Amino acid sequence: MKSAKGFGFVLLVLGIPTMGFLTFAVAMSFLFYIFTPPPLWRQVVGYISLCGPIPLWAGAILLFFSRTQRLAAKLALAGSFVMSVYLVICYSRVDVLAIELLERVLWFGVVPLAVLTLDYTAYRAYLEVKR
Repeated sequence: MKSAKGFGFVLLVLGIPTMGFLTFAVAMSFLFYIFTPPPLWRQVVGYISLCGPIPLWAGAILLFFSRTQRLAAKLALAGSFVMSVYLVICYSRVDVLAIELLERVLWFGVVPLAVLTLDYTAYRAYLEVKR
């Protein structure tokens, strides 16, 4: 079970900045609607995306304790799934031509790589604890 703690460490180190960045992006997208409220479906998608960090971080922290590793692996897997789905939704809404080159590299290179790494790590932690 020592490797489950290693997976928890990777989820914490990589998950906190990635989810913080995505949560910040969601908050900034709502700031553009200062004078008029956004449509209801955008509010729902935005608030659902904010539910991704909580199970991911809780699962990553609980992976350090042997009594809670099964629940922790399931929580981390659920949080990474929410983050992946939200990233796909963001990609379906983004206007690629309006983004500068550095931001394109960040959004289409670094963030997907981090999200895929988090998904893989959460899945491996789930398989490790499941045994």
